[in-house]
Amino acid sequence: MKKQRFVFLIGSLKKGGAERNLSRVASALSARGHAVHLILFEKKIEYPLDAGVQIIDLALSQYKNKLVKLFMIYWRVTSTVWSIRPRYALSFTRLGGQFLASTLYPRVITRYDAYPFFFKKRKWITSMIMFNLPNVRKVICPSSELRRHVRKYYVRKSKLHLLYNPVPDVASSTLDTPVATSRPYFVVVGRLHPQKRIEVILEAFAGSVARASYDVMILGDGYDEARLRKRAEELGLQDRVIFKGFLADPYPMMRHARALLSASSKEGFPNVLVESLFLEVPVLAADCLTGPSEIIVDGVNGYLFPVGDAATLRKQIDLLVTDEALYQTLRQQAKGSVAKFDQDLILNQWMEVLA
Repeated sequence: MKKQRFVFLIGSLKKGGAERNLSRVASALSARGHAVHLILFEKKIEYPLDAGVQIIDLALSQYKNKLVKLFMIYWRVTSTVWSIRPRYALSFTRLGGQFLASTLYPRVITRYDAYPFFFKKRKWITSMIMFNLPNVRKVICPSSELRRHVRKYYVRKSKLHLLYNPVPDVASSTLDTPVATSRPYFVVVGRLHPQKRIEVILEAFAGSVARASYDVMILGDGYDEARLRKRAEELGLQDRVIFKGFLADPYPMMRHARALLSASSKEGFPNVLVESLFLEVPVLAADCLTGPSEIIVDGVNGYLFPVGDAATLRKQIDLLVTDEALYQTLRQQAKGSVAKFDQDLILNQWMEVLA
């Protein structure tokens, strides 16, 4: 692909799956010599970017009135995109995609960052209408399950492209950093938000045989922390559940875990499951929409359980601590099971879509 200009739009690069994936794709394009412009509503950057990426800060916090802010977003995004005239203008979030579609710039790429039908009907219908506009050339789906569910709402179905989220290059991570823990542990990684259903994990762990000799490390922060701490105390787990907060580099802690636990009620594509398997750590995950069923294969790299089913999760936790032969098999098969999510492979697929 000859050298091109690309524009990316997102609210900020705060911690989050869409933000992390955008930073990887934008950096890959910049590293290959393309001119990459990143429009931010707020200049908050928590993921690494290639030095060549040009930041355009809209500084929207200065506008207090909601209608004024919406107008300024539309006007400034539209004028910026049309002045740069990129090969493609891309957004990795639903709202960002709608703003880009509304500019009527003729080459827009949008992406689903979450399963759309969990939103209120008005919101997902709005996004379907906007993403069907002819100037939206391509719509990226992070899982085949999501693509299958939205397909019937598109007039031109060929604009839907499946692109998984890439496994990060963890070679630069300090994987050998010692982890100071007195007991072996399971790990939970993610925002402390009701969507993550972490209380299901606490309830399962409370009744498991693992409780006697294992801890649960929770890596992440969020407004649900107080409620989860209270629930842990109610279950008598205050000395077994450790809230570590957000870690900029969670991989050393993940790498030494017995397994990663995930109980989410919904996902766009759960990156952390792939990252855990890449680190040879088995996964026990809720079979929610969308993504886990495309990552986890029962008895190969972990197990799935029905959303909200603490009893089944408890049995799976017990299995992983009582059957050492099975556990070692899961570990040995984990990394190979996520080869299709390799970062270089996915980024090359992005280059093909953007050509």
